[in-house]
Amino acid sequence: MDEQRARLERLSRNFEHLAARVATLSSPVAAGTAFGRPRVAVVGWDLTHNPAGRSFVLYRLLERDWDVQLIGPAWPRFGEALWQPLRDEGLAHRILPVRSLPELWREGTVLALAAGFDLVIVCKPRLPGLLLGLLLAEQSRCPLLFDFDEDERAFGDRGGAESLLEAPFGAAGTELASHYWSVADCVTVASRALQQNLGGHLVRHARDERAALPDRSLARQRLGFTPDDVVLAFLGTVRPHKGLASVLAAIDAVGDPRLKLLVAGTIADPAMQQALRARQDGRVVLRESFAFGAIGDYLAAADLVPLLQDPEAAITQSQLPAKLTDALQHGVRVVATPTPPLQELAALGIDMLPAEGFAAYLRERLASPETEASRARQRRLFEGEFGFAVNRVRLAAAIAEARWRSNPFASTVRDVLQALRTTTRRAIAAGQARPLAPHAAARAAPGGRFDVAFFWKQNDSDLFGRRADMVVKHLLASGRVGRVVHFDQPVALAGLREMARAAIGASAHVAALQARSTVARALGLADEPALLRRLLVTHEGEAANSLGGRSLGARPDAAGFVAAALREAGLDPRRTLAWFCPVIWDAAEILRSVPFLAVVADLIDDERAWPTTPERLQKLESAYRAVLQAADVVFTNGEGNRARFAALRPDIVVVPNGAELSAPSAAAAPPALAALPRPWIGYVGNLNDRIDWALLRELAQLRPLWSLVLIGPYTRDRIPPEMRALANVHFTGAMPYDAARAAMRAFDAAIVPHTCDALTASMNPLKVYNYLAAGVQVVSVPLANLEDVRDLLRIAPSAEGFAAAIDRILAGLRPEAPAQARLDAIAWPGRVAAMLAQIDVALQRRLVFAAAD
Repeated sequence: MDEQRARLERLSRNFEHLAARVATLSSPVAAGTAFGRPRVAVVGWDLTHNPAGRSFVLYRLLERDWDVQLIGPAWPRFGEALWQPLRDEGLAHRILPVRSLPELWREGTVLALAAGFDLVIVCKPRLPGLLLGLLLAEQSRCPLLFDFDEDERAFGDRGGAESLLEAPFGAAGTELASHYWSVADCVTVASRALQQNLGGHLVRHARDERAALPDRSLARQRLGFTPDDVVLAFLGTVRPHKGLASVLAAIDAVGDPRLKLLVAGTIADPAMQQALRARQDGRVVLRESFAFGAIGDYLAAADLVPLLQDPEAAITQSQLPAKLTDALQHGVRVVATPTPPLQELAALGIDMLPAEGFAAYLRERLASPETEASRARQRRLFEGEFGFAVNRVRLAAAIAEARWRSNPFASTVRDVLQALRTTTRRAIAAGQARPLAPHAAARAAPGGRFDVAFFWKQNDSDLFGRRADMVVKHLLASGRVGRVVHFDQPVALAGLREMARAAIGASAHVAALQARSTVARALGLADEPALLRRLLVTHEGEAANSLGGRSLGARPDAAGFVAAALREAGLDPRRTLAWFCPVIWDAAEILRSVPFLAVVADLIDDERAWPTTPERLQKLESAYRAVLQAADVVFTNGEGNRARFAALRPDIVVVPNGAELSAPSAAAAPPALAALPRPWIGYVGNLNDRIDWALLRELAQLRPLWSLVLIGPYTRDRIPPEMRALANVHFTGAMPYDAARAAMRAFDAAIVPHTCDALTASMNPLKVYNYLAAGVQVVSVPLANLEDVRDLLRIAPSAEGFAAAIDRILAGLRPEAPAQARLDAIAWPGRVAAMLAQIDVALQRRLVFAAAD
């Protein structure tokens, strides 16, 4: 019976996968373009320097039949924009600016969630490119092809001794990536030498045989060469192993003034750079940067391209230089040292010799100038082996094999991502500044230390410095809490996709900021030594059923997820406080399953006051009741909220919001403000509700020379058109917490233009405390629940009152700045200390009851 049950379960899972696959066949996320050309991502490990060259080759081979996008990171040490030679090529590309491996995980996952492809090709699969390609293939459930034009492990010095986290493109990261090269559905290689080692399909460094070639005489004339000159051309990045020093030595040995050297490209060898710049005497022509389209202008002027690569260098054992193709395309003779990738070309007519024989070779060439027949032979070799036509056929065969081998139901990609994520998390933990707090000291007693499982009701933790963020921060700073495992609201994969699309589209909606932090939390890559951030993600019927290698359940199991997260963190629930910021929809299930030390609830607002349906209102009542009845202590931020919930819990303790007195890490005002005329009258907060737009519009019209700066997430259709039309009203969109705090410090005055209604009657606006902490004068409508700071505000019920109050602020007619003691009294450390005092009372009460039992 057990075997039969297991077989039935396997069949059931297979049918679920098939049903999900069929349901998503027409989805643009799963299938790229359902009714247009198929979409392919060509991925590189960095797009800002010469590794992008091979990606460009594949882009051109594919673009006739595919919708191609070039994708890759930009690492700060290499650059910020697309590699200069490719910038004028009209390539559809997306660059991900990253500084570390965890950032690449985050940015790559956001992109993978937002964009769908039918094929992913990873060029030069070092760790960054391999990871990005795996993430894209995981979410698109499409074939994955790896392309090699050299053995990346030969660049053993790239990245030096830097850590895997900071330089994943270096030797350690490349060696790690090489263990997973077999995950590809198919492989393409640029040379037969690579094919012998890696297998796969041969796809050369191809160029378009239909491209028009520049006129030779005009090209030579523009570069200053005479008809009698014999021009040697070196194009590409100058590195020691490429033999340019041997070329210079041979030119000097021959001593013929007709010999000229043209060098076009980046000079990565400092000694060679100095030597070349010192020799620009007419015999050496140097062009250190050029567009890809200008290659022909240089090669049309050339008589010979020497490829005198060091046959002992590690990289020359696998590298077939792209400049070989470029030379043959323009009918230029090539001479090369016999490295393994180049040896196969000797039979095709490429001259081979050791570097020490190059001077003699030059003398022969001077005695026997190139002829048109010789140029034609080079061109025929190009068209038969290195042109687009033949290599498109080769690449198409590789893609057909990848499609045939690809299995969207296999776990191969997921398993590799899981292994890489585990490696990344271990590297992060190893690099933490201090170890995780020991748990031996935690004890279930008043005044003692305990751990906290913190449940926040939304997916915006760590972004805006909300009350929940501040409470966690100062609980840890208090010395009373060993470790916090922080849970955001569970989310379905479809919800993450919406956030990712908003982020990729640079939307002003809050989802654009949520995407990256939420993804990092979901991947377990946002941990600090004592703060572990977790998020339950479900796939709920989507074809993709994993995220960054983490398997996703079809339906949420919040209690099981919480219990597993606490076990992973080493937390004993019996010494762990459960802290809920309702509404937490799964709170009742969690509390039934996990035996916490005690339960705290913190009522930040009352969602029952928001516009809703009768059905949702009933769910809200039930969710609030479940937490409030189970809680040992209940906090809220204002008297209005206490009164609204008194029927459910009469002993609610009011602890108002607090001020964050430390300076923000972002010291300068954000660029969004710098370009605006002063004075800056600012508001920070959500712009989709609570705003009195009539008041704001009248204020802007009363003072047209003021810049009204509104910082916060918004949906365009929620902003009245007449507000968007005002020239002195500026919407910046949401800003991260530190940037918003820096903006507050730069404001000339801060405002709270809220509506006064049932919704705001139960709120204790945190922004008021942040304004005061930033040292800016505040003008507010007469809101409730601000009793403890009302004496520090200017209250105005109308636009005229706002204008008059701000006039006085701008004129310098300000009250004295609050004394430090006054600010300390409303700061977060004191607020959290008050909460801990109440928790100690609750713990003492539990101990008394336990003793009585």
